[in-house]
Amino acid sequence: MTTYKEIFGKPVKVLSSDPTDAGAEGQVWYNTTSGTFKTVVAVGAWSSGGNLGTARGWIGSAGDKTAGIVFGGSLNPYPTFTGITEEYNGSSWTAGGTSPIVKLGSTGAGTQTAALMFGGGAPYVSTTVEYDGSSWTGGGNMVNASRDRAPAGTQTAALGMTGYIPGSQGTTTSEEYNGSSWTAITNAGSARYYGTGFGVSTSAIVAGGTSPPTSSTAAAELWNGSSWTAVGSLPGTISKAQAGGTTSDGCVFGGIGSPYYPSYPKITTKNDWDGSSWSTSPASMSTARAFFGGASSSSPSVYATGGQTNGSPTYLASTEEFGLTIYSPVAATWASGGALGTARSDLAGAGSPTAGLAFGGQAPSATGATEEYNGSSWGSSGSMGTARYGTSGFGTQTAAVAAGGSPYPGTTAVEEYNGSTWSPVTAIPGARQNAAAFGTESDGGIAGGNSGSTKLNTTLEYNGSSWTSGGNLGTARYQFIGCGAAQTAALVFGGSTVAGPAGDTGATEEYDGSSWTTGGSLNTVRRRLGGSGIQTSALAFGGNTIPVGVRNSAESYNGTSWATVTSLATARTALGPASFTPNNTSGLAFGGATPSLTAATEEFTGEDTTVLGYKTLTSS
Repeated sequence: MTTYKEIFGKPVKVLSSDPTDAGAEGQVWYNTTSGTFKTVVAVGAWSSGGNLGTARGWIGSAGDKTAGIVFGGSLNPYPTFTGITEEYNGSSWTAGGTSPIVKLGSTGAGTQTAALMFGGGAPYVSTTVEYDGSSWTGGGNMVNASRDRAPAGTQTAALGMTGYIPGSQGTTTSEEYNGSSWTAITNAGSARYYGTGFGVSTSAIVAGGTSPPTSSTAAAELWNGSSWTAVGSLPGTISKAQAGGTTSDGCVFGGIGSPYYPSYPKITTKNDWDGSSWSTSPASMSTARAFFGGASSSSPSVYATGGQTNGSPTYLASTEEFGLTIYSPVAATWASGGALGTARSDLAGAGSPTAGLAFGGQAPSATGATEEYNGSSWGSSGSMGTARYGTSGFGTQTAAVAAGGSPYPGTTAVEEYNGSTWSPVTAIPGARQNAAAFGTESDGGIAGGNSGSTKLNTTLEYNGSSWTSGGNLGTARYQFIGCGAAQTAALVFGGSTVAGPAGDTGATEEYDGSSWTTGGSLNTVRRRLGGSGIQTSALAFGGNTIPVGVRNSAESYNGTSWATVTSLATARTALGPASFTPNNTSGLAFGGATPSLTAATEEFTGEDTTVLGYKTLTSS
């Protein structure tokens, strides 16, 4: 008999416990503890994706989890409506062309490069616009002004099913689009609004929704291109959900459960349709949400973004993606750490998440206070000789440097920290503040900043005893951040080139010890941000953008481009980072302004995975 080794070229592994790493994929092993042969199988799971650039609800959407698009909706605070369009590449959102429909409840269909947006309110409109991947142009008007239609189909063959029309909170009327004009089709069997739909124009399902005036429904109906037929009901009543797939393999996820009124409970449920019946998926979204965006023409490729969760009127920016995997995704998180002893902003930081250092800042006046972090709590240590804020810090908890700083127009003072006390050392050649810093006590430096009103592009390198000039930045700026393990592998990003809103930048530059070169730009321009890591694996978080205000968003850098990751729990600017980390999978954010001074600390842990879906092999 042919053996496994003869077929695959390697023997079956013998293990006492099931593997949890990526090496388990495609493998068969013998578990000596259970006495069985085992492997892994793919299962459905939700994983975290990149945050929207603009949090919002009541969104129109199209595309799938690798090429999604959202448009329109309501911003925080409600009712502030928008025509902002954002496109998703599977990891991060970027701005697209602005839609001329600035409403809530507009419906979307199609793909990222051929999307359709129609209707919206209030007041209700019949407007239709088409997207070509960069800009929106007008299409044919709907027969009825409406909003919150259940969508299906493509840009040139779409359906708008049930929804709101003037004078009717829930309607049976439905319409079909042929790429240039809308026509009325046979009315659906039951009136509803906040329903959701999936499929194509000749074979689609409308499911769930609210029946006038405030009762949710689980009913589903199938459109075959000429008539409607009632099909199996959802496992529970659901309104304002999203859906994806075809009439033989579809799903409905999220939304408002039961009772719809008066509690409006948001749910995490995903319900699957196999062409004849509904079942509840064991994989639930991590965030209950309704009034959100998300779609796909393929059931396993759906996404959910934005919307509103339980207990808060504030719209979300978070994104989740569903797919088949052998791994259990563990989302990146920011977790609360011990609070600083002194709440302050414009402070400097050094060290790592388990051995961090915070020094200087405004509390609210200039301070020299120093605190050390042990991975769970902060403890006071020796104060700097020169109280200051806007200083540049680099190095480790036991060997750190504080260079320059405020008050305006800046100071030349430099001090070194030995783990307990600060000592003055060689001053920098010229006062500066708000510069970026990188490296260690004996192999570090600072770049940019400002001297009074003058923005600087110069770099100063430090060898542990003296300062020498290095290569100039490509962009003179201040209020930005730097990281990197040495002078020959430094990274700076963000900041501002001038005092006003026009100066905010996402520019990234990489240093090789002699010259700076341009790297990938931050997705969210910002100043007074935090950051950590190395040149090829960095993290950016917090800050502020004028006139938008304080940010909680975070991004990771892979040496080429930035991607959005889980946001800080506390939006803040002028915060301190533990900048000396080995990569972008860990980070420490502390202090800052919200705009009030804060002592809050947050610890970042990057996304991880473990194997799931083990299968025992039997002779049958």
